Amino acid sequence: MIIYHRRPEMARQLADELLGKHLLSDAPNGLFLAAPRRTGKSNFLQFELKPELEARGCLVVYVDFWSQPDRDPVELLAETLTYEVQKTAGLAKRLAAALSSLKVGTVAVELDLSKLGRPQGHSIAHVLWLLGTAANRKIVVILDEAQHTLTTKAGDAAMFALKSARDQLNTPDGHQLLLVFSGSDRDKLLRLVNSGRAPFYGSTIRHLPELDRGFAIQQAEAMGKVYEWLAPVNVDALFEAFQIVGRRPQFFREVVDAVVKRPATNAAQAQADILHGAREFQRNEARERLQLYLGLHPLEQFVLWRMLEQGASFRPYDADAKDFYGKLLGEEVSTQRVQAAIKSLREREPPIVWKSSRGEYAMDDTQMHGWFKELQASGQWPPGPERELLLARLGRSV
Repeated sequence: MIIYHRRPEMARQLADELLGKHLLSDAPNGLFLAAPRRTGKSNFLQFELKPELEARGCLVVYVDFWSQPDRDPVELLAETLTYEVQKTAGLAKRLAAALSSLKVGTVAVELDLSKLGRPQGHSIAHVLWLLGTAANRKIVVILDEAQHTLTTKAGDAAMFALKSARDQLNTPDGHQLLLVFSGSDRDKLLRLVNSGRAPFYGSTIRHLPELDRGFAIQQAEAMGKVYEWLAPVNVDALFEAFQIVGRRPQFFREVVDAVVKRPATNAAQAQADILHGAREFQRNEARERLQLYLGLHPLEQFVLWRMLEQGASFRPYDADAKDFYGKLLGEEVSTQRVQAAIKSLREREPPIVWKSSRGEYAMDDTQMHGWFKELQASGQWPPGPERELLLARLGRSV
């Protein structure tokens, strides 16, 4: 079992910042939030921050790009805007002329609004202006897993279109359009803000706090009521188990459910079993990543090694990278071979490597970084029987 843990104070604080109530906060120009996948980020945005903003009179448009990752993200954005218009009383007819075709830069996204007429297309900025004006409210666009927009040219263009809309609709006297971007990978989200080529260059990314001890306290109280034989539940042990599974509620629930469904013994044994289950879950995850890595071809392993080591500064084809691969393989490595290795890593199911439309690369599974650092810290990297030989080829000590 698991009870949803609300964080109203955090929702109020972020809403205050977005609406300009904190003098030194840059949130009105774009709020960027990063948190690991499956730690409750999307639930917080959709079920806490969105209602909090709506209660303050904002019209909130929430887009979850991870809900349909195989689709072009700009299509999801366009469809969500269309839906928002259609459900807003009195706006459908007035805005039909703006929404049959949204244009994002040079890319047109056709929408099926045949029942509303055959109008000409307008820019996202114009649509948002019409929506905000007609509704007479501030518009807040929440883009969940916003880094996914960078995987296509149209999605990349959509970010520049939103930046343009922000600049057009916001003035020193007030903000009509507020933007929230979330991502499960800070390195990927960083590509929206970290260079002159980025649409929101100069904005900062903050960490969205994961669920804390308050979550464990709430779960302990609920468990003690439902499973009386567990009471009183040891909060410290429960929180430790929650931390071991990466503060991810879904996996915590699986561990707890497996224990409480067994024939009852006693509370102390059950809590020990929960901790054991959490550690076993952690070991299983590590084993799966190890098997994945060892199952790759050598060059694929070395590309992955380089990517994990270099992080956001990873450049797959530069001279230093190819020298790195060549030393480990004991032979010269061409750009074509590296391209083939990366292609293989991207085409696996699920993908191991993520690529932006600008040719930037990152790990698709961000948890791989933690696994890599743990093995590195314990002197077990690279894994496998050739560790000493490979490190010697790089001139590194074992």
